[in-house]
Amino acid sequence: MSELPKELKQRKASEVFLEYCKPLLDDLVDGSPSELKKLEKCLTVPWTIWNSTVLDQTKKSKVAWVGSTKMHAKGFPSGDIIIEFWRQRKIKLFDDYRYLMGDFKVIPTAKGEFTLRMESRLPNQN
Repeated sequence: MSELPKELKQRKASEVFLEYCKPLLDDLVDGSPSELKKLEKCLTVPWTIWNSTVLDQTKKSKVAWVGSTKMHAKGFPSGDIIIEFWRQRKIKLFDDYRYLMGDFKVIPTAKGEFTLRMESRLPNQN
């Protein structure tokens, strides 16, 4: 097995992301297939905020990624509050992990639990 990139701090991206998403996971997961599909959809919110925050911190871009996300969430009740919660959690607890989370898939296990398969990459990689 090859070594993990130093930016991962010797942790799998999926492991870090699940820790980041813990407030969402605590009450949401019961392991049933329908719940896991719901979980996969729910994870797109923290995934989007994680990536927007990383892009704002690392890219020299004319786009304010978190601001753009907030603009798209204007029609949702408390959308900006939810975005700010995830953004602050990323900055305060996971600031050392400055890589983008790629495609992910929630996979059920035989024990009625789940694992997360996830890609990651540095913001400057194509």
